This record gives sequence, structure tokens and C-alpha cells, in this order.
Amino acid sequence: MVLLGGTTPTAGRVTATLSTRGDTLDGSERKLVGGYVSASIASDGTVPGLVLVPNDAITGSTFYSVAIDVTSPARSSCTVKWLVATSPDPVNLRAITRLDSTPSCLEPL
Repeated sequence: MVLLGGTTPTAGRVTATLSTRGDTLDGSERKLVGGYVSASIASDGTVPGLVLVPNDAITGSTFYSVAIDVTSPARSSCTVKWLVATSPDPVNLRAITRLDSTPSCLEPL
């Protein structure tokens, strides 16, 4: 992750909340998907614990509302909307499709 101005965050939290519940296939079984996932930002700017079900694998039209709270090297926070694709897996955070038309705390692609 890279913040506006080119700074790499070294601590903080990312919380992704699914816009609406849906279901997805897990093998041959349908599973309900909903709620949120929260993970810490690592010292290298990655968010290794952030595992999201791709939006194109969920029935219905969904997106993730993502709250990014950086605590180091400087405090910063913003909320963005993401549309996560099935491929590639894993995906670089900068490559995730953003639905926001306004600038955020993240460096643009």
C-alpha cells in the first residue's frame, strides 16, 4: 500500500465491510458471505491478514467499503470502495478496482 505523497504506511489497520450479504460456492456447497474483515498493516506496508471473498464470486451486486487507518509513520485515515476480482490471487492492493471518484489517502494506480 502506498499513501498519497509516496509514503509507505508501517502500522495501522484495514477493515473491509461487504456492502450486502450474498452467497458463494465453496466446492459444491453454498456459503453465506457478509460482515467484515479487519487486519493489521505490516511494517513493509502490506496487509497479510486481509483475505476477502472476490466480489465476482458472490451472488448479487456487492462491493467492499474499506476503512484504512494508518498510525505510522503519520496518522492518516480514509474510506474507499473496492471491487475485488477473482484473478489474480493474491492481488496487489494497488491493483484492486476502486469505485470511488473522489481522491482518497491511497496513491492512484
